[in-house]
Amino acid sequence: MTKTKPKRDKPQPDEVVEIGAETHEKSTSHVPPRPRTEKRKPQSSVETKSVDNWARELGHRRWIRNPHPGRYEYDSEHACAAVVHGWDKHAHHAGRPMRISKADYLAAIEAAKRPPPGTRRYQPHPAALSPHKER
Repeated sequence: MTKTKPKRDKPQPDEVVEIGAETHEKSTSHVPPRPRTEKRKPQSSVETKSVDNWARELGHRRWIRNPHPGRYEYDSEHACAAVVHGWDKHAHHAGRPMRISKADYLAAIEAAKRPPPGTRRYQPHPAALSPHKER
């Protein structure tokens, strides 16, 4: 035995009541308008771009002709900085590349070139460090 839904009576065309603009205004007149509190980030004078754009602009990326035409690869300095700072993990988890300033990008490249004196562990540049990097 199958269950059937009870049939609903459809309104007839002469029973349909149109809601006018004044009725709508009356029904929502008790609700105060929402204040527009848009949180805007303060405009800074420092230009930020993705690490991919800085690599392209500063010459840390080159196009591969063969065997994959149209693809590119990074040089060793950018690749090391990406590992030390977690830029690939940031792009994966955040869904977009990390955005930093030019000075922070260059400092990240320098930090990835060699560890600080007397240590064997590379210290990432704090402003270029991704929050998604494994610690």
